Amino acid sequence: MTRLRLALLTLFLAALAATGLVAAQSSTATVVPGANFYHPYSDPLWFPFRSEAIRIGCAGSSTLNNSSLHCKNDHPGYYAINFAVPLYSVYPQKANPHPKVFSVGAGVVRKVVTGQSCTHGSTVLPGNLVMVDNGGGLVAEYDHLATVSVKVGDYITALTSIGTAGATGDFCGSDGKPGPSYLNFKVRHWGGYATLTYPTPQLRACSNGKAVGWPSALPLAKYSYLRPSTVPQVWNQVPWGAQIQLDPADFSCIPSTGGAGSPSEMTGIHASRTSSSSHSLTWTAVSGVNSYTMELQVLKGSTWSVPCSPFVTPGCTYGFLAIPSTSTHLTISGAGKYRVRLSAHNGVGWSRASDWLTLP
Repeated sequence: MTRLRLALLTLFLAALAATGLVAAQSSTATVVPGANFYHPYSDPLWFPFRSEAIRIGCAGSSTLNNSSLHCKNDHPGYYAINFAVPLYSVYPQKANPHPKVFSVGAGVVRKVVTGQSCTHGSTVLPGNLVMVDNGGGLVAEYDHLATVSVKVGDYITALTSIGTAGATGDFCGSDGKPGPSYLNFKVRHWGGYATLTYPTPQLRACSNGKAVGWPSALPLAKYSYLRPSTVPQVWNQVPWGAQIQLDPADFSCIPSTGGAGSPSEMTGIHASRTSSSSHSLTWTAVSGVNSYTMELQVLKGSTWSVPCSPFVTPGCTYGFLAIPSTSTHLTISGAGKYRVRLSAHNGVGWSRASDWLTLP
């Protein structure tokens, strides 16, 4: 990496930390092979394990979308998928107690928590965790890890192992001993401040060198325990505890080039004041995109506020706004001092966000 590019990377990460998009900046942030500073993101869609066997636990929520029978008491009010290491009783081979967990898309490591042990009780604790910014306000979260192998600020791809599955956090028996290793995986929206309110219906794998969606394209022969009678179309249709036998060939088509092919950073963004409480925002259309998103912050005192979300604060009007791909104009109402930045999305993923633009 050239000195100029390294300097730009350092400045970019510092700016992200200042806006709350990353928790802190590592002085030794890494751009892994294949990651792309100018196209850092791809959608968080790849299966997070890549070999051996894995069990499917709760996939969905105990209180949303009528999935309570599948999840019982897990994930109240939010969607997630639990993956667990096989039990010896159903997988007599010596299973790896701490299989590698891989990033489900290209992105920037946003938060890392380490040094956690297992606990027992009613308090929900994520233990060791990693949060990866996948662009456009999407943040993938990986909880209960045994080890973590990435740092805040790292640029990673869907081929990057972010750590190993474990039993840290709230996954500890009454005897104080950790239970079997597992992963709680979820995708947060609005910059990580709220949980996405729909499940991930498909996670990508490979078939004959092409990406396909699991579980709808997962052959029944891949189920080595609790095989369903028909092919599930979404994860909360997979029998609780079902075991999938994985093979490296299932992931041979994962791109090694990170977010290459995603849109370029948006340009031609202009703002003007149309009244004392209204602004007009325009931008240059980006070819081949299917949506835009706008992040908006408000100045409170001398500090730009952390984006809030309607999922967290009822009636909140700040945060992220989805915009149709046919739009090139938006009216923003409000008497406060605002700043915005835009991202564009296509079939690969989100563009890097534009520079912040303070509305006049």
